[in-house]
Amino acid sequence: MINLFKIAKAIATKVQENNKRDPNVKTADGSVFDKMFERFDKSKQEAEVAQPKDLGEVYKQLEKQVSEVKVENEADPKVETADTSVFDNMMKEIEELKKKVAEQENASTSPAPGASNSPSTSHAAADMMAMTNSNGGSLALRMEPDMGSAINSVRVPEFSLLRVIEYTDKSINLDGKTSRFVLVEYEGQQGYLLESYLNFN
Repeated sequence: MINLFKIAKAIATKVQENNKRDPNVKTADGSVFDKMFERFDKSKQEAEVAQPKDLGEVYKQLEKQVSEVKVENEADPKVETADTSVFDNMMKEIEELKKKVAEQENASTSPAPGASNSPSTSHAAADMMAMTNSNGGSLALRMEPDMGSAINSVRVPEFSLLRVIEYTDKSINLDGKTSRFVLVEYEGQQGYLLESYLNFN
């Protein structure tokens, strides 16, 4: 199961960056997000041990943690109270995450078998979810598993949840590491990305 706490941490980073860039909203004190990161990290570690099966409970825990950080922030006289929109945006992002995960589960017709190690196949089966990690930028969806291939008009923003359809046997050397091309689906569009830009846990 994809680790929603790690995704929540990525979402919090996205909300923090958006808050910093928004000229109409005062930038929240960094400690507000630090508290969220700490809670999500702790929950992530606990989840790795407990292996929760009920996603509904995980979402409730995420929402509870955001609410608790908000209450603590409002009660702390040493830290300026963050604009309500910061916490509202976190809740909206968690709600969006729920929808994306539900859509993915509905779209899956079979359980994720994982990568195939068979040398006779050119494509390894996947059909699982991943989150992009593009170091601040957006990613181009290539029409073929080749860096010179045409690209889709749709770009994939950082920290986007997408469906991994299959791994190809084509790869390139990126920053000293071999990275395979992966066929993915994002917002109904399919294309190829490099696996080095995908996080699974």
